[in-house]
Amino acid sequence: MHANIVDGRDQWFHGTLHAGNHIFGKAPMQQQRVIIALVGDRNPANRTHLATEEAFTDAPDAPAIEWLATERLSEPGAIDLTRYAGLLITPGSPYRSMDGALAAIRHAREHQVPLLGTCGDFNT
Repeated sequence: MHANIVDGRDQWFHGTLHAGNHIFGKAPMQQQRVIIALVGDRNPANRTHLATEEAFTDAPDAPAIEWLATERLSEPGAIDLTRYAGLLITPGSPYRSMDGALAAIRHAREHQVPLLGTCGDFNT
């Protein structure tokens, strides 16, 4: 099992989303790659991180996922968040940079990007 980790490591999960169909007489659209950002500080010893990755890869046509380290997110402009179809705030707080996690959350709010928070006090 591999994950793309945007902090210097380069491994990938691959996935596609089949957009469009023949409903209402429309021609099928091209396949579009969907990427979900996993915001957090990945730790291969953390079972919830491994389970999160596994959950994304179990589904047919699963989206691609990329881990975004919170320290990198705290650097203005270091990571282009516009390329992600959604953000998941992963288990494992406290984060190395709460400012980085909050920057990702702010981006989702201001740009209407779907966000699911499973840690960082989102589960209270």
